[in-house]
Amino acid sequence: MCDWIGSNTDIFLYQELDAELADYFAASMEKIQVNDALHRFGLLAKANGYGGVSALLNSKESPRGIPFRFW
Repeated sequence: MCDWIGSNTDIFLYQELDAELADYFAASMEKIQVNDALHRFGLLAKANGYGGVSALLNSKESPRGIPFRFW
């Protein structure tokens, strides 16, 4: 996740590392907080209750098994 958020050019522009790693990390964390990045990218969203496989499918779809064969 960190790499995915950190590579987002809407929040982080490419820059040469010209600071100590701890300072760079602190600045990056601040950008994530200021931009509310974790909420924006859905990483802190409220979890839904379990709805079964059907909850993941479109209204006209239904779950189906796959055939199992012994070789």
